[in-house]
Amino acid sequence: MDHIALPQTANSSFIGFHPKNHSHPLVREVSRTANSSVTAFYPNTPSSSHFRTANSSVTAFHPNAPLHTFREVIRHFSPAWFGINMATGALSSLFHVFPFVGHPRIMNTFALIFFFLNVVLFVLFSALTVARYVMYPQSLGIMLRYSPQSLYWSCAPMALATIVTTGISVVAQYWGFGGTAFIYFLWAIWWADVVLSFICAFGLFHVMSVYQKLSIECITPRWLLPIMAFIVAATEGQFMANTLIPLSLHNAFLTIGMSILMLVMGASLALMLLTLWIRRLLIEGIPDALSIITSFLPLGPCGQAGYALLIAGRNLKVTLPYGTGDFMGEADVGKILNVICFFIAFALWCFEVWWLLSAIIAIVDLFSRRLRIPFKLTSWGLVFPNGVHALFTLQLGQSLDSPIFRIFGAIHAIIVGLLWIGLTIKTVIQVFDGRIFFPSNPEEDWRNMTLALPLKGNRRQSEKTLV
Repeated sequence: MDHIALPQTANSSFIGFHPKNHSHPLVREVSRTANSSVTAFYPNTPSSSHFRTANSSVTAFHPNAPLHTFREVIRHFSPAWFGINMATGALSSLFHVFPFVGHPRIMNTFALIFFFLNVVLFVLFSALTVARYVMYPQSLGIMLRYSPQSLYWSCAPMALATIVTTGISVVAQYWGFGGTAFIYFLWAIWWADVVLSFICAFGLFHVMSVYQKLSIECITPRWLLPIMAFIVAATEGQFMANTLIPLSLHNAFLTIGMSILMLVMGASLALMLLTLWIRRLLIEGIPDALSIITSFLPLGPCGQAGYALLIAGRNLKVTLPYGTGDFMGEADVGKILNVICFFIAFALWCFEVWWLLSAIIAIVDLFSRRLRIPFKLTSWGLVFPNGVHALFTLQLGQSLDSPIFRIFGAIHAIIVGLLWIGLTIKTVIQVFDGRIFFPSNPEEDWRNMTLALPLKGNRRQSEKTLV
């Protein structure tokens, strides 16, 4: 990125922010229009850490200065925080299914602890998100239209899905908490999550296609996030259906059908986007150090889709035949569909392995050139896709009764646990000094610091580019 685009607005001020040094090409001039100003400042300027201008509500901060008030924390809060929920939920599920343990009760105790931690974090992040858009309502529209942050909105329904999934498998099935009432409570939450997933998938796709200026060169695996919400909710639904089968076969079939609908839509769209991503890799090369973590994101849709197919096949094998229809009433239809689901799932696992090895090679190549991967909030996107791959591998080990799959799945699960611990330490450190609340992407820096600007009219016609 070699320029930043600034809107020309009346009666407003923009305070620019130079992220690294005085020679950086992002900000090299000061532009003034009628009743407005654009001011560039640098991190070494003592007075630039926190000040306001007369005709603006925009506040700029020194990039290394801590956030002094809770109001500033709320203002800079990002939906990417829900990625921590996704990672924590994946780790809870891994504790539940980990194969090599002498006392399953101990592992499921850890799974229960991480489940409650996940619930607390989700409530906290949801409250901060609501507070942000109540206190700064104009920031929602601006973020959805112009900021890459909008893609991370789909992390919220996926975070909720991890809570429901572990609530079913760990809390309801293993520990037997709540009985039938708790299961139907989780079923109601699943339907709410389905609605949120539809809103994210269709809404964000519409926003990207209509309001955001995109090109082939700016393709990123983050584009998969709205589609992944479909696939994660489908996996969640298959777990839910497995629990509903003894209670109500009608509700179980309804859940299975809706889950398969979302799975087919999500997986097909994800494969289309992955085709574009391969094209981008071949033409433009691998991402830079700031975005290299996104190379692991393709593991998510492939692994979740395969995982959902495995559970769907088992559910259909148990529930079919059903009725007297030409398809549903056939004697062996459940067994046939189970075999078909397994082979498609195994093909997706092979595809997922390809993406995993490609991402590892890209990381090794980066380190061989003595480049460092900086930590930022979106680094949590490394945990969930790898956690999904570990879960999928362990599930295949169970289906095939294969010790090889169990061993590789267990090794990957341990790596995911170590990643979670390392990222938690880094996050806690940067929460206390306030650095994590500042976006590290220069474009996002500008977007977030201009949340209060009264943008009017067509932004694409009113932009002024500073080279």
